[in-house]
Amino acid sequence: MEFYPEIAAALDVLSEESTTLGGKGRMVNVFSNSKRVKMILEDLFENRLHVHTNLPMWTRNTCKYGENFLLLQTAEKAGVIGVKQMPNFEMERHEMGIQELLTGNKTDNNETTFHWRGKDITFKSWQIIHFRLLGDDRKLPYGTSI
Repeated sequence: MEFYPEIAAALDVLSEESTTLGGKGRMVNVFSNSKRVKMILEDLFENRLHVHTNLPMWTRNTCKYGENFLLLQTAEKAGVIGVKQMPNFEMERHEMGIQELLTGNKTDNNETTFHWRGKDITFKSWQIIHFRLLGDDRKLPYGTSI
């Protein structure tokens, strides 16, 4: 898609217009009755995930591929300390029910997991952020590209 200027420009416009700054100069506004919760979430979005820089790129990738996978980098005491972009084409989402329908294999595992085919690593659902555009239910559990 990058080799077609019209499509590349459309993806740029979608990502830029979807991630404009609000009245307070933020892309993500946190509302909470708890000052502690508000402070923790604002720190997460601004200082750890760097949404002002990363969110436009994540949005563009989601529009382009129909989905985007991110690996949360965590530390025992500090929680989420960062995020790493994962290769979309190497990631698989495994959900209870969907995989059984697709493969016919029964499983006792009822939790969502993610598998990185390129490195043969499986992640728990809380380790991966999966943005996806749900539009075509034939593509489930994946998204559909714009």
